[in-house]
Amino acid sequence: EIILVDDGSTDSSGKIADRYAKKDSRIKVIHQVNSGVSVARNQGLDQATGDYIGFIDGDDYVEPDMYEILMQIINEYHVDIAHCGYQMVYPSRVDYYYNSGEKIKLSHDEGLFELLKGTRVEPGLWNKSYKAELFKQIRLPIGVVETEDLLCNFEIFLLADTSFFFDV
Repeated sequence: EIILVDDGSTDSSGKIADRYAKKDSRIKVIHQVNSGVSVARNQGLDQATGDYIGFIDGDDYVEPDMYEILMQIINEYHVDIAHCGYQMVYPSRVDYYYNSGEKIKLSHDEGLFELLKGTRVEPGLWNKSYKAELFKQIRLPIGVVETEDLLCNFEIFLLADTSFFFDV
């Protein structure tokens, strides 16, 4: 399923989302008054029925096979979270984050340590696939503007037994 949350957009993105939902029954659209990223993500989490969760922000580009690869990792290595490196694309350059070539399974303690250290685990939510059951008791903090991803990931990584960092 794809859950699109229109968080009070002022352009035509809400109408575009509705058009896609009419074409594909797997797409659900939620329209809400602008309430911020945490409320929008929590709305999506409340509506999600799948076994896995992934987040994509409006300014993100996801490689066509990213979630397929992350799901292969979850299934092959039996981990709770699969995550990868990413790139920031600017008009004049591309910055690669991590870009290490590593494939490494992280234990519970290693995953938490890497998240807090900021080496192998990006604090953002958008480059990961999570087992949905990890979110049964967790929601993003409302009113936190800068580090809501890190706070949520910290709680999720506390619950996760293992994760896998895939950065090729």
